[in-house]
Amino acid sequence: RVESESDPGISDQITRFFSIRNSPLSIFVNNNATAGDVYTTAPGASTNWVASSSQPQNSLSQIANLYNMEPGDTVYIDTGSYFTSPLVLDRRVSGTSNTYVIIKGSTNILAGGTALQGSGVSVNSQLLTLLDTRFMAISNLTIRNARTGLQLERASGINLSFFTATANSNGVSMRGATNIIINRSVFSANPGRGVINVGTLATNRIEHSVFIGNGAYGIDQTSGRLDVEHSVLMAHGLKRF
Repeated sequence: RVESESDPGISDQITRFFSIRNSPLSIFVNNNATAGDVYTTAPGASTNWVASSSQPQNSLSQIANLYNMEPGDTVYIDTGSYFTSPLVLDRRVSGTSNTYVIIKGSTNILAGGTALQGSGVSVNSQLLTLLDTRFMAISNLTIRNARTGLQLERASGINLSFFTATANSNGVSMRGATNIIINRSVFSANPGRGVINVGTLATNRIEHSVFIGNGAYGIDQTSGRLDVEHSVLMAHGLKRF
């Protein structure tokens, strides 16, 4: 609600949620169960606009609708599978070179961790797209069963760690993306490609990662520069890795 100090008769209000922040936010997401959870103590619900550990939201899409994520904010997505419609996070969801926006899945791998699940590899869309996004760190997250699991479109300063892309047509597609670091991640059983890198002179880097059982290529280096270090690539036919 906004009210004039000089004339209290002049006022207006909105019915939607908004926040006034004094510090970075910790935002929590959970599915409809609590088994194996790490961060939350209750099932998630779309009506939990506060998105706390005791009243979590139920999807990353809802968080994107409700919150303006800013540098230093952390989204914790707890153990479980989340059926996800295609979601685009654009430049408004960006950190800085010193303070990233963080999306962190469950560290409870024995309980299955955190998985975003698409509606099938035949659906022509990307499950999660970072469009012109800057300085975001994504960790402990699996993306599966989508045409493209994660698309980095002109994104910059994105760090993926303990990330898994499996059973998508293509795991991760980097198009005009710069200064991308993929670390300790797994790309497996994607019928197309594990990682696609297209068109940038800046260096993107893959470290300590595994590519196995991808149908066409583990890595499709179309153009630009991509450094691969201390990783395992399973060969798949002549000149295909």
